[in-house]
Amino acid sequence: MSKSTSSSSKPILTVAEKQALRDWLVLHEFRANPFDVRVAEHEAKREPYLHTYFISTPYYDEIREAQTLIVYASRGCGKSAHRIMVARDCRPYNPSSTTLGVEYTSFGNLAEWVKNGRPLTAGDHIRLILDRATLTLVETLANDVNLAKCLSGKGLQRLRWFWDTFCPVAQDQVWFTDQLRAATGAIPVYDWRAFDQAYAGRQLTVLFESQAQQWKPAGRFWLALADAPPAAIDENSRSPLFLWQSFMRLVRQAGLTDVCILIDEVDERPPLTDNPDFMADFLAPLLADLDIMEADDTAFKLFLPADLQTELHRRPGVRIDRLPTRSIVWNDESLAELLRQRLVVFSDTRVSDFEELCEPDCGALLHTNLIKTASEVPRNLIELCDSLIVTHARRQAAQPTEPVRPLLTWQEWETIQSDWKAGMQSSVITGVPLLRFDKATGRIRVGARESVLTGRLLELFSVLYDNAGEVVENEDLIDIFDGDSALRRVLSRLRDLIEPKGADEPIYLATVRGRGVQLNHVAKR
Repeated sequence: MSKSTSSSSKPILTVAEKQALRDWLVLHEFRANPFDVRVAEHEAKREPYLHTYFISTPYYDEIREAQTLIVYASRGCGKSAHRIMVARDCRPYNPSSTTLGVEYTSFGNLAEWVKNGRPLTAGDHIRLILDRATLTLVETLANDVNLAKCLSGKGLQRLRWFWDTFCPVAQDQVWFTDQLRAATGAIPVYDWRAFDQAYAGRQLTVLFESQAQQWKPAGRFWLALADAPPAAIDENSRSPLFLWQSFMRLVRQAGLTDVCILIDEVDERPPLTDNPDFMADFLAPLLADLDIMEADDTAFKLFLPADLQTELHRRPGVRIDRLPTRSIVWNDESLAELLRQRLVVFSDTRVSDFEELCEPDCGALLHTNLIKTASEVPRNLIELCDSLIVTHARRQAAQPTEPVRPLLTWQEWETIQSDWKAGMQSSVITGVPLLRFDKATGRIRVGARESVLTGRLLELFSVLYDNAGEVVENEDLIDIFDGDSALRRVLSRLRDLIEPKGADEPIYLATVRGRGVQLNHVAKR
């Protein structure tokens, strides 16, 4: 859960409010805000400590196993947290592991290619994965002298070829010097012109001969890699599968047993964001290549949004039946444990119960309401808690002459709950499935439900779709449909197709009393 699902709606705090929030946290002996997701960078900095407050969900043990698996989860339910935990259990983070963990979370130009209608291939993905995998293997070997010694001279030359071919940073001498500086444990002394010539001529070992003896083994490994002449793979044998199998031979030669490729953040990379069509087009070529997906000693872990499952089933060639799937699910008990664990970790065990932070007459009820309002989504729970303590800090900042109020109140919770319910119209916060429409075919889809609109239904919806997010006046619609009663009949039929069964109020087709109709939660391509 390293990315906020509603960061744009988070409040900006004044200096006084920030100070009031810090005072409250100090008063309760928190070393940091357990719920600070208003700034994504804050959450990212906590990733190395995620294991201390991570709550495993059903199938987590299977997710960690060495098998290819598609993991579905709704937004805010912990796809990235699970991916980070699996990565931390592999090399290069875990020195006792024999699995190389490769995180594939940025996709170069591939997403734009999908948007522009350019078909992708499995090879496009493998080339980017080899970029990440080669750098990860190099980092692992640099940090483990025993593994590096396992690599033969020929193997080092082949690794250099992978580095040159798939890693753009291999051509960046400034980047290389940064790695060398970090790896040596010292500041290499050199003349830049001499370094430039030695780097190009594969003579860095000679250039740093007098210094390298004092370096850590990692620094000497970087020199050996930079000086190694690349051993190329024959151009006629460079199919995606052959390239991957060749890389796997290097992995095994280095003493590792397998590779785990962690694919995540597909739904966070524009233009894939909130567009299952694009996401499915993006992933289908890789998933359809079963030779790669089932390659020896290779496990693909795909952490995907729940609403992508239906789209992938529709893609020809994607054998979902050959790819096991699991879902990350939460319940009230696991949310309560997540809350407790965060309090314990960020207070260094001083606070273990949320009720301790609330006024005695409302603590139990506030805790229950908090869990229920989160609706089995951990991101919701964290944001609700953050909003609650921020509201408390704002009230304190607005009355600076009063004594610091240490406990959260029911009135503050009612304010948060009211604001939250008002914001339930936002699909970003609630995870309401976006409505998708293909004008060419009249096909409309909401989540797993799909219909084809024709006649007056298509005519009405097209008008609302063209003005999505805005109120279309009753008078304009009545003119189109030759009367109010005809409009109401068509609108009622359209709602039956779009709105979820049992909804108290319309979610997508909202009636603005006295004005008209507004179409909400629309994804536009």
